[in-house]
Order: sequence, then structure tokens, then C-alpha cells
Amino acid sequence: MNVTPDGNHPKTSLPLVWARAVAESSQGIIVVDASDGKLSTIYVNPAYENITGYSSAELLGKPPGRILHGKDTEQADIDKLRAAIAAQKPITVTLRNYRKDGRLFWNELTISPVHDAQGQLTHFFGLVNDVTARKNAEDALIVWTARIEALTSMSADGLVAFDENDRLAYTNTAFLELTGLPANAINGLSVAELDAAIAHHCDPEKIYRPIEAKMLGINANPKALESAHEIYLQQPHKKVLLRRALKTPFGIYLLLYFHDITARYELDEMKTRFLNTAAHELRTPLTSILGYSQLLLAVDYDSETRRDHLETIARQATRTSEIVTEMLDLNRIDNLHGTDFVFDTHDLRSVVTEARKTFHQASARIILKTPPETLLARVDYNKILQAVTHLLDNALKFSPADQTITLSVGRDDNESDARVKIVVEDQGIGISQIDLARLGERFFRVDTSGTLPGAGLGIALVKTIVDLHKGTFTVHSTPAEGTCVTLSLPALPALPLDDAGKAPA
Repeated sequence: MNVTPDGNHPKTSLPLVWARAVAESSQGIIVVDASDGKLSTIYVNPAYENITGYSSAELLGKPPGRILHGKDTEQADIDKLRAAIAAQKPITVTLRNYRKDGRLFWNELTISPVHDAQGQLTHFFGLVNDVTARKNAEDALIVWTARIEALTSMSADGLVAFDENDRLAYTNTAFLELTGLPANAINGLSVAELDAAIAHHCDPEKIYRPIEAKMLGINANPKALESAHEIYLQQPHKKVLLRRALKTPFGIYLLLYFHDITARYELDEMKTRFLNTAAHELRTPLTSILGYSQLLLAVDYDSETRRDHLETIARQATRTSEIVTEMLDLNRIDNLHGTDFVFDTHDLRSVVTEARKTFHQASARIILKTPPETLLARVDYNKILQAVTHLLDNALKFSPADQTITLSVGRDDNESDARVKIVVEDQGIGISQIDLARLGERFFRVDTSGTLPGAGLGIALVKTIVDLHKGTFTVHSTPAEGTCVTLSLPALPALPLDDAGKAPA
């Protein structure tokens, strides 16, 4: 390195010791002459050459940076840099630059203006850092953050994150929808404050277990947070949420997870009620069977009394068998969701005809109405027959012995779709509006006297069968006048009639 008589670097007029320091710096350094109003590079250090791939000979005397930008001049930070140079102000920018071999690198450039004793601009001094690795890491973080944000926003589970200062830093949309808490009202809350806000929306009859402060201390055992607690919300809607908490060693101080278990909770409740009611319904006939059996074993009755007791046992055994059968049918359908149904094309006229034959002793009371044309539908023949048979059985049970029941089937074509409707109409005791609302609940019985057989499972079974056929079940009833039940099923095109006006066999 040449030195002037005063001990300065010949190109930069820097003292020799500073020139050596600049030359050995790991940061890229560039000095630009601005004394004549034009910007030209007068010095670059070896680090600058290493970063850019250009030698000093290729850079000296040329405008700074232009060779590094290439054609990529549409950058917001380039505009900022130009404005700072024009205003003779320092600035730090991050630019997309290109090495001599064409590879992109991110250049963090800091420039400072240098003025002489009279305040005139003489030079610009620039520091260059290759921040490609940092920029790539930042971009990767942005991508991952966007992905996580997308995942959490699409999640049906509520997520809440607290920072290291015990302040709520993030909630996803699902949490806000589940709890009804507005984001602007809970941002920045502490764990205890959020606990209080959630508890305010919960059922006061249920215990709400807050996240205890002792679980969150520095020396707290993370496993103390692993247990899940059920939260019984009343607002904005009745829901049961399962809350879990996770304490993390970095970044996020505490993560809360809320899973909606309302459906599972209601199912468990329904199963409990079902089992309790089933046990009660089975206990009644079994008690009767056991009692009469013990009487027959203990007492030598006359033949008429013995026969009466045996008929009671047979009747109650039949009732028990029907309850068990219907329970098993419902359970199988619930578990298999109709996957065991055998769907095929059938003429529903044959279904209603077969159902009427089932009640051969009471067939005279059943008036059958069928059209001459075929009424085709894709159904499980035995399941639809079971449903119609249940409806006829109910109509006969709840109607006076001298009254008739009408069983009809017909086609209903409208603009949207074609349906086949099976209608069972009686002139029996009817059903009140209050009871109609509960019709189809398992073990619900319109007759509470116990004088009529049945466990209250038949209509539930019928509705389930019709639902799995994508049909509809409707009931119209007036107390003391009668009930009309309609099963509506998707219809297939009817077969054409022959010359005699009859459907083909």
C-alpha cells in the first residue's frame, strides 16, 4: 500500500492506521467521492470485494451500486437510498444485489455523508453486510408463520397463547366463536383475567376450574398442566369445551387449547338416559314374569287361574323380547349407519300389501289404497316393511276396535323431485301438540298408563330407517280425532302401463 509523505492513504486521505483497519475489516466498506456533484467510487476494501465478487479495479471510478443492482432497479429501498443521498442524510437500507457470478445476495447498506470544515459534502462512507442468510431465515419464518396462521385459523379448536409477561398475545377465530369473547376485549389480558372472562360465560351450576397460579411459576412442574378440564359454557351457546394447557420453555409462555366436546357429551348423556330408561322398561315385565312364575311354583292354582297367569307371563315375555329386539335394531343402525342396508329397486305397493297381511286377524280393519301404476323406489325392502308395520301396529293399538285404519301409497310429483308417499291414517286417540314435539324420542310413550304394550322405541326406529333412506317422516294429529303419519321417499321413474292400463308384472 502506497503512503503519502504525511502518512495518509493516497486515495482516501485516511491516516495509515485507519486505512489498515478499514482494509482488514470483515464488513464491506466503500468510499464514494461526492465533491464534484457526481458520485464515483474511490475505494473499496477487500471484504467488499469478497462480498460482491468484483475487484476494486472493476469498481473504482464508477457510480456505486449500479453494477450490483443490474436490471433489478424497481426496489422501494433504492428509492429511499436515492432520496437520502439527495438530502445528504444517513440511511440504512436492505437491497437485492447480484454478485459478479449472477448470484443474488441481500445487502444491508448503511451510508453516511462526510462534510468538510466548511460544511460542504465531500464523500459518502458506506458499510456493507451480506445478510442473505438472515433474510432467508426471515422469509422462511414469514412462510412458516403464514402456514401456522392458516392452520390455526382453519382449526375448529380454540387456541390461545400468552407471552413471557403473562399477557394474552394470540387467539384464533375458533376460540372467539366458541366463547363469544371479542378479540379487542381480551387482548393483553393475564391468565387470571382470561379465566374470569371465560367463567363469566359458564354455567354457574357447574364447577369452573381456573388455571392455578402455582402451576405457572418458574419451578412449576409442566405435567401439572397436562390434565384436561371440562368447561360448561352457557353463552353465546350451550357448549362443553375440553381445556388443556401447555407451558413452553421459549417464546410462548403458555398455550391453551379448547376442544368442543358438546356432541360427545350429549351422546354420553343420551346413552346414560337410554340405559337407565331401558333398565326401567325391562325391569317392569321381568318383575311381572318373575312374580307370576314364583306364584305358579308356590301355589296349586285351578286351571283357569293358572292359564291366566301363564298368559300374563307370555305377554310380558313377548314385551321384553320386543324391547330387546328394538334396542338391538336401533343399536345396530346407530353403529353401522345403514351400511348393512340392502338397497334395491322395489315397487312400494308390494310393501304396503305385505304389511297389511302381517295383521291377518285385523286385516279387515285396514283399508288399503294403491294405484294401478308401479311406485318404484330404491329401498331396503325389509327395513321399509318394518317401518310400515310399526306404524300400522301403533294405529291399531291407539284406535277403537270398531274403527278402520287407512293405509295408502301414491306418487307425488312436483317441480323439484318425485316422491313416493306411504300414509297411515287412523281415527284413534290422537296426539297433543306437546307430545308431538317429543315423538321419536327413545322410550317416549304417548300412553303413560302402561295399559298398552310398547316401549316407546318404535317411532324412533321408524324415523331412523326413513332418515337413512333420505326420506321424511311427518305426523299430523288432533286429540280424540286421529293421527296421520306420512313416509315420503325418493321415487324412481314409473314403468309404462300396457295396453290394458296395467303395470308390467
